[in-house]
Amino acid sequence: MTALLLLLLGCQQPESSAVTDTGPDLLELGRIEGEVRRTVPLVGDGFGHLFVGVFLPGDDDEEPAMMMAWAQSFVDISEDDAAIPFTIQNLYPHTAPYRIAAVFDEAEDLAEDTPECMVCDGDLATIRLYEEPMDEIQIESGQTHPLTLELSVVTTRDWPAGSGQSDTNDQLSGTGVLTGTVSRTATGADDNRGDLWVMLFDGDPLSGVGPVSTTLAGNIDLSDPATVVSYRVEGLPTRDEPWYLVAFLDDNGTGTLPDSGDIIAAEGFGVPQLVVDPETDTVFDIVLYMNPF
Repeated sequence: MTALLLLLLGCQQPESSAVTDTGPDLLELGRIEGEVRRTVPLVGDGFGHLFVGVFLPGDDDEEPAMMMAWAQSFVDISEDDAAIPFTIQNLYPHTAPYRIAAVFDEAEDLAEDTPECMVCDGDLATIRLYEEPMDEIQIESGQTHPLTLELSVVTTRDWPAGSGQSDTNDQLSGTGVLTGTVSRTATGADDNRGDLWVMLFDGDPLSGVGPVSTTLAGNIDLSDPATVVSYRVEGLPTRDEPWYLVAFLDDNGTGTLPDSGDIIAAEGFGVPQLVVDPETDTVFDIVLYMNPF
């Protein structure tokens, strides 16, 4: 995905370019008319730059070849129903589908010519770097293809110094890793499928303090109560004192705070506490056994 990051250095305004036809048959170029939506809660204030990259068809690898980019500055995705339209033209039809990825640059550093130019903590993306496949779309001759891209991943890189991080964003990043399994003994209000959220608090969450770290650990299926799923969360803040841990399955799809219908991990009448080790992976098995609402 290094290529995806490098495209951001040169993108300032929407651009388009053509791929030269080298075959015997001249095919009419196609285009994509789509929109980018946000399906995860914001880490910052929802204002930043939006980038969409189109990558040539081919085998999946860590550095696919990017052939085209679209960019728009000062985008507002703070509203949950925000939809940012984009158009990419002059796409030559291929037998294999193009791959497409989008990044919302919350820190507003990706368009700066600095050594720190990379996706960082708080940015949103359509894929998790190196882990998930990109959206794909088959381009046909002379056709306009609709496409909706979903910003569904919160990235976990460090904020660069001097970035555009919101002053109201209390999220801390670090080098800690939390890993283990997640299972359930309680039942959610819907189908026991949804996003697993892992949150660290400096104090007891019941006292009204906000989280210092909020991470989407993945979409999991616990519809079968016997299912045990592995999880791994990186980039967590570390310290000698324990953090209060809130881990919950967003069974009703309402966002980053547990509410009626969700199931959470608990210990007695409170939430677990643990120390995130800065040197080695911290192993903690999450058992979702309470629906307290």
